This record gives sequence, structure tokens and C-alpha cells, in this order.
Amino acid sequence: MILRRVIKHVKNQEWTAVFLDFIIVVMGIFVGLQVTNWSASRSERSLEQEYLERLLVDVELSISRTSNTRGYLVDHNKKAKLILDSLLACELAPENRDDFANGLTRVGKVVPSAYIFGTLDEMQSAGKFSILRNSQLKDSLNALRVEAQYENSLILSIAARVGPSMAYIDAWVVVASDIEMGTNANIGWSDIELDFETLCDDTKFRGALTMVRSITWLYIDWNDTALEKLAHTKALLQAELGIEVETIETKQ
Repeated sequence: MILRRVIKHVKNQEWTAVFLDFIIVVMGIFVGLQVTNWSASRSERSLEQEYLERLLVDVELSISRTSNTRGYLVDHNKKAKLILDSLLACELAPENRDDFANGLTRVGKVVPSAYIFGTLDEMQSAGKFSILRNSQLKDSLNALRVEAQYENSLILSIAARVGPSMAYIDAWVVVASDIEMGTNANIGWSDIELDFETLCDDTKFRGALTMVRSITWLYIDWNDTALEKLAHTKALLQAELGIEVETIETKQ
């Protein structure tokens, strides 16, 4: 209809009308583009909101698992100290025997920091990472990835280094055959066979235990670093979502 009217105005040399028709057409195209852009922007913001919420769930799960891991490592590292102190003094109080035995069976069982990257992996594989407008948040998410890759790159070399020490420690401890040796197994003094007096004189055992304990401290340090970075990322996500920022205690 507009086209027929424009042709008519041109034939009649009604240039003012032609100009007005042109303005109407241009404005119509402009408004149409604006509506399209507004709709696309609205859809993108909705998708960003969904990703932010899912990223927050991943980060909170990472914090929970890493906090639990750190607590486990700190606990059995304290027991490793009890073992070393008891061997140096060659004395073991009855009330410490269960912790001594439990520590021997848990020493060296280290767990890396937990990084849940399900949503981040999905965003990056789909080319949607740029949908996040907060550059500080994107930097923080990238920093989590770098930290996780750093830990993973060292795990095999650390395992190779500590392997001989772990083998020597394990050779000293005989656990009853009917005991299930899980990560959370609550093994006590009566569940193991051990010549405590002879072990006191074995400096190689204490050296191996010291080596393994130092590796446990390394993993605790990694957990602390992970918790700090995760807490920072969580705060940024909460701010983006308009959620009150929480303070997370990482040290024990």
C-alpha cells in the first residue's frame, strides 16, 4: 500500500508527500529494528539470569565439598601429629590409641579441591560465556579454571613423590581382614596389628610420615586458596543476582 502511494505521489510530482512517505518508511524500519533488538536483548538478559543462577549453585556446591574436604584433611593431619609425637616420646596414652590407629590408616589419603564446572563448561562450549556482562565475574570464573588446572597438573608428580613413603607406612600397619577400608572407616586400636615399641625406633617411618604430612598441608593450602577464590566468585554472583552477600570462613 505504501509502495502504491509513493508511486502515485511520484507520478503526480508531489515531492512533499514523497518525502513524508520516505520518512514514514524509514521510521517504520527503525522502529521494527528497535523492537527486534529489544526482544533479542530481553531474551539474552533472561538467559544470562538463568546462567548466573546455575553458576551460583555450582559455586556453592564447590564450596561445600571443598570445606568438607578441608575438615577431613585437617582432622587426619592432627592425628598424624599425634602419631609423630607419640613415637618420639615412645609413649601412647590409652585414650589416644584409637586416634593413633585411625590416623595411621588415613594418613596420605588426600583429596583435591572441588571445582564444579558443569554450567561453565556448557556456556563455553555453546559460545555463551560472553553473555555475562560483568568482566570482573568473568575474570573470577577464569581464575577458578586456572587454579583447578594448576592443581591437576601437580597431582601425578606429587603422588609419585610420596608413593614410596606411603608404601613404607602401609607395610607397618596390618588391618583386620573383616574391616572395610573406606575413606570414612572408623578404625580403632583393636582393629590393627602393630609393634609400637619397635616402631618408635624406626626413624625411616617417622621420616616417611613427616613427608606425607607435609603433602597433606599442601592440599590444605590448596583448599584454602580454592575457598577464597570460590567465596569471591560467589560474592560477585550474589551481587549480580541481587542477593545479600555472605561471608565465608575458610580457616580452622
